[in-house]
Amino acid sequence: MKHLLLVGTLLLMLSWLGGCDEAPKLPSEPEASPPVESGEVESTASEAAVSTEAPNPPVPPMFETFDASPVLSLFPRAGAFRPEEGEELSYWATFIDHIRRTSGVSSLEERGRVWGVRSIRGIDSIGFLSPLAVTPETTYRVSFDMWGKLPKGASAGIGVIEFDTFDWIAEQMPESYMREHQTGVVEGVRKTGDVSWGGQSFTFTTTSRAGMIHLVLYREGAADRGNPIFFDNIRIEAIAEEAPGNDPQ
Repeated sequence: MKHLLLVGTLLLMLSWLGGCDEAPKLPSEPEASPPVESGEVESTASEAAVSTEAPNPPVPPMFETFDASPVLSLFPRAGAFRPEEGEELSYWATFIDHIRRTSGVSSLEERGRVWGVRSIRGIDSIGFLSPLAVTPETTYRVSFDMWGKLPKGASAGIGVIEFDTFDWIAEQMPESYMREHQTGVVEGVRKTGDVSWGGQSFTFTTTSRAGMIHLVLYREGAADRGNPIFFDNIRIEAIAEEAPGNDPQ
């Protein structure tokens, strides 16, 4: 599914079942996988606990190094949106549980703590989202480090989905919510092949209706469980207005 945009609108993304190339056959416990360099996943998520009272929305600037207490609240996502009900929702929940088990904070000998995303057979698009409150018509810069070995037909990166209101919902949005509230998409940075550690960045300007974004870390396409993609030093901040675009480095 070349050039599939995980964070795209419904017109740019496959439907939930269309994104799966086989029925999920997931073990009750994660399969063993060969080591990647010196790092392996040591914990499954840094999802912030959500209290019964809605916390203040997280607002840029934010800088996540994964070396201490979580700064970004990262929630797993699978496919283009969360199914509304029925068997499709059960499939989605199975994938979400498996993502929690196999992805999250990892330790690499040369980097320390980073965020690893491991692909899953049977679904084309997985990742994590972080809800952030934003202001309308404001330019933001996203920068991050990234490393990994992606097989042919796979890609990974960070992008943005914009919504017209901030809702502290600690999971992926359903299709009905996306149709009603999504106001924009930015692909951001998408990498293929062997990705060496180094700075990646892009800028985007929110629309006049913006109230929230999902900052999305994604991994798409051909699966390779033995080679997670790693993210580190994720920063988002408002900057002086400039033309939005990618800044490959």
